Amino acid sequence: MACGAATTLWFLQRTDHIEVIARNVHDKVLLPDFRGPMYDARLSMAHLCALQGHYDEARDWFAKARTVLDEQGARPLRAIVDFDEALMYCRRGKRGDIETAQPLLDAALQQFHAVGMTGWIRRAEALLKSSAADGARAKEHSQ
Repeated sequence: MACGAATTLWFLQRTDHIEVIARNVHDKVLLPDFRGPMYDARLSMAHLCALQGHYDEARDWFAKARTVLDEQGARPLRAIVDFDEALMYCRRGKRGDIETAQPLLDAALQQFHAVGMTGWIRRAEALLKSSAADGARAKEHSQ
């Protein structure tokens, strides 16, 4: 439930009750290392940190999620980790974020294709297109 709540906040880009959700993810899922299909506590913590503007901490949680999901062979969720970290940078929109997001987005797309995640492929392609447009606009303004 706690990871589902964190994912919901992530999708909605909201922070309602985020402290309570973060505490529950940490205490009830992460610490006992409870694992279930299509949820990972480290990914949930990355989402919650990013929503709160703790980007360095979020990046660390994304890295921890990659390690665990690679060990498990959880390829679909592992691909989502790369997509979500790219999305975090695109949402933040600081100078250089588009360039930081690009290799993550490319990796996610490759993984989505490998496992046939067609809905996620469409999402990644849409983000790729919008981030390319944002990058072009940023270049125009800097010249």
